[in-house]
Amino acid sequence: MKTVLTLYILFNINSIHCLENDWISFYKPGIIDNHRNIDNILKTPDHLIISGIFYQTLSENPFLQDIHFISEWKNSQFTALGQGVNSQVHAMCKGPDGNIYIAGEFSKAGGLPARMLAQWNGKTWKAMDGFSYGRINSIVADSNHLYIAGIFNDINGKEYNSIAQYIKGKWQPLAEGIKLLHYNPYSSPIANITAMCVHENDVYVIGNFDQAGKELARNIAKWDGKTWSAIGTGIIGYPKAIAVNHKGEIFVSTMQENQSILQQMPLYHWHNNTWDTIPLPPYCQQINTIQAYGNDIYIGGDFRLDDDIDDMGIAKLNGMTWETVEGGIVGSVQSLFVCKDTLYVGGNIKSIGTQHKPSINIAAFVLNKTIQNDTNHIADESINNLLLFPNPSNQQEINIDFIVKKEGLISIEIIDIKGRKIAS
Repeated sequence: MKTVLTLYILFNINSIHCLENDWISFYKPGIIDNHRNIDNILKTPDHLIISGIFYQTLSENPFLQDIHFISEWKNSQFTALGQGVNSQVHAMCKGPDGNIYIAGEFSKAGGLPARMLAQWNGKTWKAMDGFSYGRINSIVADSNHLYIAGIFNDINGKEYNSIAQYIKGKWQPLAEGIKLLHYNPYSSPIANITAMCVHENDVYVIGNFDQAGKELARNIAKWDGKTWSAIGTGIIGYPKAIAVNHKGEIFVSTMQENQSILQQMPLYHWHNNTWDTIPLPPYCQQINTIQAYGNDIYIGGDFRLDDDIDDMGIAKLNGMTWETVEGGIVGSVQSLFVCKDTLYVGGNIKSIGTQHKPSINIAAFVLNKTIQNDTNHIADESINNLLLFPNPSNQQEINIDFIVKKEGLISIEIIDIKGRKIAS
């Protein structure tokens, strides 16, 4: 069977080549260049959205809106989501209703008042009212619920202990929520949930707390939809990231204070109803994010796998050791997200792969190169990975990078703006 790639272009192309490894670059000069980190990535079949601390002024182009802290990759470029928001975005996810929800330090979304939490329906922004103070660190969703967590104790004047669920347009508590019974008199008495993840409709939370519902739980707990439960004896330190693989094994990144300096601790690993630890990768300053893909575990952060080469920021767990992801990245990683057998990587990124291909702050890595009985998926993904810039162009030669996920015959057709086939 033959896969056909059809390119509709505004200029002549003299050369096309396939990437030599499985990294995909999103490099485009002038867009999100020299900005700070991309903290969050959300990929759906139809959208790739990034958020964090960045601001791009595009006023010189009358056809593009300025980008404010959140952006979507569309038509081979990053574009604005309306007027965006007016400050940093900490977390985002797709809700069970199909809308995009974001949380952060902003007070406006789309130019309208929206404190801490907002909804994007694909066309307009909507405020999620009821938050007067605090911080939302994490948003996750299952098939029926949207969950938010952080450090807060009320929504619309009703008591919520650092976590809440949104069902059919209403906020509801998760039993007694998460509490901090023993705290330093100079610190906040409110529990701080730093991250969450969903596995088989169970919600796992980590943070600084010692009680979940009515159960004593040290810094990690599970909500099964009705009740809270502890995970063994819990974990110590300042938890930062969590993931659960298909086997139900839990992986947690934590920091611990040493002489007033926070240091990365070995990765906590829950399996066979017990906790153990996994050694850190070399030269590790911190692990910011953990992503499960089946039973595989990937980490992103600030570390270097090899001191002699620039293999940084991302690694795959192999037993009790860490292995390269085809040369890794140059920079550091803040966020990982898997969709359709592709791992999306965001952070402070300069280049990717063994050949150090330019890719500013965002990239992707193909995890599964064999997609059986799904040539439409192959074609669609390949077209999505064709990065045409600039378009139009008066350059004599344009290279287009693409990845073919399955061996077989491929036909490439080049169509100009008038619909004429100019090459194949």
